[in-house]
Amino acid sequence: MKRIYTPASIVNDPDLYNRVQKYPELKLIALEPNIIIKMHESDYRTYSLAMALTIDELRAIRANMPKFRRDQKVQVSFVETLDNKIEEKSSKADIPAAPKKAAAKKFKLPKPAASGDSPDTGGLFAELLRKRGAIAAAAGDDDSGSSSSSSYSARTLR
Repeated sequence: MKRIYTPASIVNDPDLYNRVQKYPELKLIALEPNIIIKMHESDYRTYSLAMALTIDELRAIRANMPKFRRDQKVQVSFVETLDNKIEEKSSKADIPAAPKKAAAKKFKLPKPAASGDSPDTGGLFAELLRKRGAIAAAAGDDDSGSSSSSSYSARTLR
């Protein structure tokens, strides 16, 4: 698909230049998303999203919009207004709605087969207790009970 609203084509085409001057929100099509996200909120307040804009122009503006942070309330409200205008225009003209972006699949961790806190069920807690007991037993064999810290750790495990 050929991009019409590039900075060079806006300057070279007088009709396009006049249209962009009349509706400054069309400049958002030609800008990079990283520049759009840095724009000041007062810039978004000047955009009116006039009814004279076509549905294709509105969709092109929306497609070029980045995801704003939650604290950029004016920018987020501009995008919501833009979405409402697109819905309004598409319902009036019976134009099919633009395809929705596929939501990212959420990864779910599998649950263990036996989950519980008692050592009898064989869950994660029981495995940790077995490993801790093995470590304490190995430490008890090496020291032969001479230090008080190993006897203390063996006592706390029981």
